Amino acid sequence: MTNAEVKIVKLETSELIDVKSFAIQRGFGTSKEYLKTAVFKKDNFHDIDVMDKSTNIAKYWAEKFLGLQRIRTNQDNTKTVIDKIDDNTIFNPSLTKLDEFPDIKDQVLNFIASKKDFSMDSLFASISNAQKLNLDMSSVFIEDNANSYDDSFSLDQKIINNRFKKTFVISDSITVQSQNLRKDLKDGYFSVKGGFFRIKIDDDKEEQLKLDIGEGN
Repeated sequence: MTNAEVKIVKLETSELIDVKSFAIQRGFGTSKEYLKTAVFKKDNFHDIDVMDKSTNIAKYWAEKFLGLQRIRTNQDNTKTVIDKIDDNTIFNPSLTKLDEFPDIKDQVLNFIASKKDFSMDSLFASISNAQKLNLDMSSVFIEDNANSYDDSFSLDQKIINNRFKKTFVISDSITVQSQNLRKDLKDGYFSVKGGFFRIKIDDDKEEQLKLDIGEGN
């Protein structure tokens, strides 16, 4: 406790091995893998920072154990992250000058379009070029972006679909719409070849589609 803030620290128990007897004992772990911290600012108890290496455990620590509620909603977080990706402000400026940047941005957009949950760790791990170029997270993303969105949250699918939806005009009388083009392309639903626009049909939709087409004859 200081004049400006109050810190609550939670230590997790872990199994330890006695160096002499090799017997398994239980005790408090002090490494960052086991340490959880909540920082309350004395002049504003609505502004609380929660730190935990594991995002899943951090969610339990913050919401269940401490009974806290996030200031930002999933919708707020999703929209902010997408906007920052689109205008490149989520990325380190030096990264945008690399020849590999368009491919890295493409991988980031594919992650956003195909995942249900967001975390900075999982996003960074999905960028294969970052590992090839020996880039760390701070070389790829601007660290202070955390002030404008949460480190982990559920991606709002309505906002995701609104960003990635696409309508194809096949002819004057036919249009095809994808609610999430990036995900559908990744899953192999669309292809264009030899003047034909090909669409893969899910097994559980095929029979009904045959009936619908038959009724149109």
